[in-house]
Amino acid sequence: RPVIEALAADDYDYVCHGHWHVRERREVGGTTVLNPGAHFPTVAEEHRTIAVVDTQASKVTFHDVGASV
Repeated sequence: RPVIEALAADDYDYVCHGHWHVRERREVGGTTVLNPGAHFPTVAEEHRTIAVVDTQASKVTFHDVGASV
């Protein structure tokens, strides 16, 4: 996580990362740190998520995808 924190401290609107299969959205200064979660079968069906980033509206929306992917 030190790399994520270092990037978030810089002048970026978004820092997106993965590996941890838990969705996350948090603010570090003016940067949105985003982990979309996971959408593949190794994650329990009720925890399968994706994230959609609308850069025009500065909005992040998480979507539960379950077995539909």
